[in-house]
This record gives sequence, C-alpha cells and structure tokens, in this order.
Amino acid sequence: SRLAASRAADPRVKSLAASLVRDHAEAHDALQRVAQAHNYPLPDQLSEDQQSLVSHVPSHKGKAFHSAFRQRVGVDAHVASIKLLERGSRSTRVPDLKAWIDATLPTMPEHLKQARALKST
Repeated sequence: SRLAASRAADPRVKSLAASLVRDHAEAHDALQRVAQAHNYPLPDQLSEDQQSLVSHVPSHKGKAFHSAFRQRVGVDAHVASIKLLERGSRSTRVPDLKAWIDATLPTMPEHLKQARALKST
C-alpha cells in the first residue's frame, strides 16, 4: 500500500492506498499492544498466503499497476482478511484480542467497498 500511495498515477488509487496505510498502521499498532500484553510476538513479515497475493503487484506499471493493486490488495487481500477476522472473532477466548478484532473488522468491508468501486470505474 505504501508503494501505491507513492507510485500510483490515479488519484483514486492513491487515496485508497493512503487510507490503507493509515488504517492498517493503526490496527497493527493496536494489535502489537495486545500481543505484547500476552507476551506473544507478531511475525515481522507477511505469511506465504499474504505474500502470494501481493508479490506481483510491484512489477506492473501504469494502469496495470492500478488494476493489480486494486484486485490483489484492495479486493483479494481484504476478502481473505475479513474471513480470518470473522473466524477469529467467533473463536477467540482472549477478551482483548476479541475487542481488537471487533474494533478492526468494520474498516475492512469499507476498504473492500472502496476497492470494488475503483474497479468498476
């Protein structure tokens, strides 16, 4: 998302990317606090599944970059994240983790909606 915020030519893609960077940084910081409270280290890199979703995006240029970013980061990654958070919300027995999920989850469908709106224009 940082790459798209700086590299995208389309202002709508730049705006979405900036929102993703901001919202995901806030969510990560909050999750980091939960993890530290439970002495649980967070991974310092994307999972293989996450990496496979976004790895080819930087290789594109121009409209192909915008399209790849919207689809892979805006749509595919958010669909996967929403499913993961919904499953986590139902299954976690850690109250502050559930609170983090419940606070974070509402922004994900909004990001997805924004990405899908870009795709249709």
